[in-house]
Amino acid sequence: MATTENNFTGNGTRTEHPFSFPYLNITDVKIGLTLGTGAEQVLATTKYTFPNATTLRLSPIDSATTWQEDSGAPKTDIKVRVYRQTADAVTASTFYPGSAIRSSDLNDNFLQNLYVTQEARNITGDSTTVANEAKTLAETADTNATAAVATANTASSTATTANNTATTANTTANTASTNATNAVNTANAASAAVGDKIAKDGSTTITANIPFNSKKITGLADPTSAQDGATKAYVDAHIIDDDNFSSDSATKPPSQQSVKAYIGTTNYTKTEADARYFTQDTETIDSTETWSAGNTVIATTQAIDNRIIALTTEVGGFVPLANETSFPDSNPDINDGTGTLISIKALASDLTSNGSGVATITNGAGSGKDVTITGLANSTTYSAGVGLILETTDDSGDGSASPPRKYTFHRQVPNATDTAAVAAKATEIGRLGTAAAVADMALLGTADCVADMAILGTSDVVADLNTLATADIVADLDALGPKATDIGTCATKITDISSCAGNLSYTEDLGSIADALTTGSTSAISTVAANITEVQSFDDTYKVASSAPSSGVTEGDLWYDSTNNVLKYYNGSSWASISAGISNLIEDQTPELYAALDCNNKNLTEVATVSGDNLQIDFGAIA
Repeated sequence: MATTENNFTGNGTRTEHPFSFPYLNITDVKIGLTLGTGAEQVLATTKYTFPNATTLRLSPIDSATTWQEDSGAPKTDIKVRVYRQTADAVTASTFYPGSAIRSSDLNDNFLQNLYVTQEARNITGDSTTVANEAKTLAETADTNATAAVATANTASSTATTANNTATTANTTANTASTNATNAVNTANAASAAVGDKIAKDGSTTITANIPFNSKKITGLADPTSAQDGATKAYVDAHIIDDDNFSSDSATKPPSQQSVKAYIGTTNYTKTEADARYFTQDTETIDSTETWSAGNTVIATTQAIDNRIIALTTEVGGFVPLANETSFPDSNPDINDGTGTLISIKALASDLTSNGSGVATITNGAGSGKDVTITGLANSTTYSAGVGLILETTDDSGDGSASPPRKYTFHRQVPNATDTAAVAAKATEIGRLGTAAAVADMALLGTADCVADMAILGTSDVVADLNTLATADIVADLDALGPKATDIGTCATKITDISSCAGNLSYTEDLGSIADALTTGSTSAISTVAANITEVQSFDDTYKVASSAPSSGVTEGDLWYDSTNNVLKYYNGSSWASISAGISNLIEDQTPELYAALDCNNKNLTEVATVSGDNLQIDFGAIA
């Protein structure tokens, strides 16, 4: 993207700040000062000057402020931003019907449009990038949340099933415990009654358990009371078998139907029953115990709830902070490690990274507790109001680490103000998107048009156009307007005028002419114009020079050698001298007459012998 601003860091002495971006008007160049993460202070135009076209100089002030020394220089660590804000309320130049169109006015309008577009595009590009990152992160978070919900639902279903099973098992265990207690009481009573012997008549009360040493009790009658013992045959006959449960269940009492379901086809000792069935006191994890994975214990509902909460908490997520000075003293990650995302809603002041992409937030976690952010863009200022998302590190809660309380930059959150600024330019952006504007820009973007504008933009052409735009030249052009017909007539004679101009070299200052000038006869000029071909031919044939012409000469051309005062002719390969002619007839030693000699009533004197084969003399009448 095009450069529309330059950033500096104050050192307490520097007042001049060079900038590299072009601008249309000097009033479009602004400067803003920021202390830490505070709001940017934009200085009035009266607070600075421009020693040259690309340097801004801060002027001295009456007394030092939070941002400036009295020399005008920004104080140490003050963030300095020199930027362009092109005025867009009206176009730079307005054209009216019949007025002259200057290239500088066209350039100003195009540049104004270009600069406003660049500034808007820089804002739009940053916002679009951040918005795309936010969309990606939101989609990832949505996927993770969906998975977490599914896991939680599964865990909840499993917990419900386990709770039901535990409740059923607990009821069964209680019933078995009650039955066992009753059996022990009966045995104790019998042991007490029998003593050391068991009377055959049944008068002995058993007071303790009787070990049968792996022997059987035989000949036992069928039971008639609830506490009577039963033989295997009796039990088999009265307990529903697995194979005929559906047919016998309706004919058996509930007590008979439930026993075989839990103890099978044989009687079990307590040890055997414990090995086969659930025991609440040893095979349960309650809410006070540490969770352990395995298939030998059942968790209570409270223990399951606690486990789900612990797992959900450990997944982590966003830890929201109001601003960059609201960090916790300890690591926000549940495991005091990496991966938890920290969301800073909005920077209270500008945050500037150094050349390595590191920024330190003074008192970020409280008084005397600095926070360090790594992974930022090198030497970059994040303006107040911008939101940031960071990731925890192993040192996020360590104030003695170097650097202390370190977090890693994840991404930047769009600035609502910047987004609103782009939205405010919707009308202008809409204009650029119209078919007519797109077509115009397509024409301007062609190679020929770009080449033409490049020529128009050269210093010579700009200088020429500036000359044409001066008041005097504009007045002259306006005066020439009514003479368009005469100028057109001259244009048709441009060849003749050029020929005359090529032969006009003498100039003379005639001084001041007081009398009015009158137009003389134009017949001579008309004659020359009518015979311009012959004039041009003479110019091509006859040459005057101090040295021999070497180009554009043909056989028969004449050259007057002004150095030797000799006339020469070109014989096709070189220049040859022309011999001087006779000055008197007497010098001709071989004279010949072309026709009859007419003496015009003059005498021939001192005539020598007259001879010849065809000599004829007419003496006229002889008196």
